[in-house]
Amino acid sequence: MNEARWTLPPKWVWARAGEIADIIGGGTPSSKDESNFADSGIPWITPADLTGFEGPYISKGRRDLSEKGYASSGAQLVPEGAVLLSSRAPIGYCAVAANELSTSQGFKTLLLRDGMLPQFVRYYLLGAKDYAESLASGTTFLELSKSRMGDIQIPIAPLAEQKRIVDKLDLLTSRIALARSELACLPALLKQYRSLLLQSAYDGSMVGNKTIKLQALRECVSTLRYGTARKSFEHGAGTPILRIPNVSRGGIDLSELKYSELDEKEFEKLRLEIGDLLVVRSNGSPELVGRPAVVGESAAGMAYAGYLIRIRPQLDNVVPQFLAYMLQAPQLRTKIEAEARSTSGVHNINAQELSALPIPLFSLAEQEKIVEKLDAAFTWLERIEVEGTSAETHLTNLYNALLAKAFKGGLATQSSDDESGEVLLKKMRETPLRQTNSVSMIVKKVVAVTKNAQESLLLDSEGWPELGLSFDEISKRVPLAHDDMRDALFALLSGKSPKLRQVFDKAEGRIRLLRNAK
Repeated sequence: MNEARWTLPPKWVWARAGEIADIIGGGTPSSKDESNFADSGIPWITPADLTGFEGPYISKGRRDLSEKGYASSGAQLVPEGAVLLSSRAPIGYCAVAANELSTSQGFKTLLLRDGMLPQFVRYYLLGAKDYAESLASGTTFLELSKSRMGDIQIPIAPLAEQKRIVDKLDLLTSRIALARSELACLPALLKQYRSLLLQSAYDGSMVGNKTIKLQALRECVSTLRYGTARKSFEHGAGTPILRIPNVSRGGIDLSELKYSELDEKEFEKLRLEIGDLLVVRSNGSPELVGRPAVVGESAAGMAYAGYLIRIRPQLDNVVPQFLAYMLQAPQLRTKIEAEARSTSGVHNINAQELSALPIPLFSLAEQEKIVEKLDAAFTWLERIEVEGTSAETHLTNLYNALLAKAFKGGLATQSSDDESGEVLLKKMRETPLRQTNSVSMIVKKVVAVTKNAQESLLLDSEGWPELGLSFDEISKRVPLAHDDMRDALFALLSGKSPKLRQVFDKAEGRIRLLRNAK
């Protein structure tokens, strides 16, 4: 009895996955033996290969199995059109085999009976991730077993309607994919536009000033001072200490404050005032070294940690926010990142190097005008960034809504001329499941060679001495290629009833192979 997940349209029926497909698992050889893998061998898919994978069809993964890896892994070749569903870590990735391939044990593969379109089943399973997870079990991580995979309820639509639904979803999802690709370009475009704005501010073109007067940073500030080396703690006692995470996008983020016990003398040296700049002097990423933030009223009276440098501008000739913008201009960012030395992976710039940076010093009126223009432009760009993130969420919701609508009959038209899903299911139940022992010529050759090599070795082993033989000694007795010999010996040493065993000859310091008793 099939349990309905929802009410289906006329001529549709529910069926268990095990009724419409043969379900098989995969296999993974030992990763400790690199010879189990190849750059060009037997295509092999793992769940990691589907991470971020958008297409419906997959032909191969990041690496192939070698002949030896395939023979020793328990992986099975599946035909073109097989539906691959990741069954653990995570559950729910799904693609259709574009050609004959194999999978790791992280998949359950559906070999569909005639009457079910692989693309139709794939779309349904993509929208049924939460449902599939609800059937999984496990303590370390959830895994969908073969039997529970067979229990998954799948809607059976008339074959002609399956085609209409797939065509419609292909069209709509391609448009969603195009929109996603366009949105993916947005962060880079915004970054480039910000850089161009800062560049035009630095060179004066933003305010029509073609005469750039550069002077060292030290000439327009009163002090540059490092922060405290004392440890800070999450408890609320003592002085609030601003750290690198608090320096965010040109301003001060007061979340996750920490505190330190400073004596009166040290606090007086490190006390922040409105208009001070805090600059990151040390970080694992050179892009973050030199990042500035202007201290406002909310952060005034706090102190700061040693990985920051406080710049106190001379307010009679420089606007603090203008100075912060100049430190982000590409002309100075290039210099800062070039001078940021790396010590054990940590990039640093010191106060002396910072104080030597060339700052374009315009009139106060021009500085204020630049700040006004940049503030307005950056606010607009931040709004676009937020809207872009929101659009991505809307696209995900739209995609999920389309999948839900498609399998409730709301996306394509039904036709009275279509053969019903009930008749289609009956035919599938009466059709034998596909056999999975039809493998490619390359694997037939591998199996044949390995089998013949095993037989040759077993026959020769009847005459081995009681103490056994080394690999080199065996290779002189049995005329086999090195790789064929290795693979055959590996197979004879493996399994529930190995035909051979290994012993270590301490006197000679090498391994010998012996025939096991029958």
